Amino acid sequence: MNSNLTGIEIAQITAALKGAQGYKRPSSKAAAIKALANQLSSMDRSSALDEILFADNYEQARDIALGSVAPKKAVSQPVRPGSNRDKAINKLLENVNKPVLIEDLIRAVYGEEADLRKQRWPMLMVMKGVGIVIKQGKLEGELVKTRKNKETSFAIYQ
Repeated sequence: MNSNLTGIEIAQITAALKGAQGYKRPSSKAAAIKALANQLSSMDRSSALDEILFADNYEQARDIALGSVAPKKAVSQPVRPGSNRDKAINKLLENVNKPVLIEDLIRAVYGEEADLRKQRWPMLMVMKGVGIVIKQGKLEGELVKTRKNKETSFAIYQ
């Protein structure tokens, strides 16, 4: 057991262990380290301490400490289904490697009755968000904006 833990790390770990049976607040740093060593020795994992220290939140750290690790969430979609970004991405993916006019994207996102002139700037903001999703690696490809004869178009090239 590493006795060079900082006070913050000990507090984080002991807070995670509060749900354990027979938990008592340690009276000193040495007592806390001994309690942690006893708890971690009952676990089957050698990296349990690291898992607790680098947990995303208190609940996850507690689950690790108590031995009931929740399954990690799987990323199934890059954006929330039904959102404007989702609608724009779907329209672009229907026409992969082909430019799509901004007017067509506006109709796909805001509906057929959308005012093309008023929805132009909001659509550009949605496309900026699509570019961020691609840069974050949640969606493969490259978003390319082109402008010819005062007509703006976007395309996802994969």
